[in-house]
Amino acid sequence: MITGARRGIGRAIGVALAKAGHDIAFSDIAEDEAVAEATKLLQVEGTRARLVRYDVEAVASHAGLMAEVKTTLGRLDLFVSNAGIGAPVRGD
Repeated sequence: MITGARRGIGRAIGVALAKAGHDIAFSDIAEDEAVAEATKLLQVEGTRARLVRYDVEAVASHAGLMAEVKTTLGRLDLFVSNAGIGAPVRGD
């Protein structure tokens, strides 16, 4: 399970894990063309890849996210907390 893996660092982590033989569940708040691209990149490696649309700020529903991942892929072996936003204002 990788949060925020539809693009950037999260997607690169997903591709590396897929190459190592892991099935990938990834979450993101958005569902757009980047999701389709990420899914295709992950599936090319021969793994199952599934988007679980999710907002990591929704703390009360974290258990539901994990339950959905387990239902979708059977088990959860690894969790990568990658989702985030850039700083709206640089403080340095």
